[in-house]
Amino acid sequence: MNAMKIFSVLTIFISILFVNLQSAHAEMPDITAGETKFDFKTGRYVLKDHVKVVFTDRTITAEMATVDLYNEKMNASGDVTMTSDDFLFRCDEMSGEWAKHGVEVSGNVKFVTSDGLSILAETGTFSWKTKLADFYDARILENGTEKKFKHVQFHVIEKKILVTE
Repeated sequence: MNAMKIFSVLTIFISILFVNLQSAHAEMPDITAGETKFDFKTGRYVLKDHVKVVFTDRTITAEMATVDLYNEKMNASGDVTMTSDDFLFRCDEMSGEWAKHGVEVSGNVKFVTSDGLSILAETGTFSWKTKLADFYDARILENGTEKKFKHVQFHVIEKKILVTE
């Protein structure tokens, strides 16, 4: 095969791959960063400096991140934030999977609602499918008081604490 035929076949293959990738997944995020590398073979972005990953209903920012489009996973580290209409998550590290509809957060976890409730924790999880946030080794700060718990569960839409242990 000559070079032109190889290039044409490769271009068609890559086009089909991306069409299939986009149609197979419900939501493709918009990804930006100061430094962006993409490996077509693995489907993985490696992102550094001012990372921003925008989904339909949430935005994640970080200093560094990897986004695996083929396996629908994301890992972020360094001043990580996740914002949505009604809340803000801050932490040192975050990992998530599209299929699980959620993220795990760790290190200096801070969750703040639009009405001023703050939950500080060592670790936590959030499901955007159920809208439940779980926090472990947590402190609730509300109206100038602080309460400590091993576990706190918060419903983001209802804006209420469901479980404290």
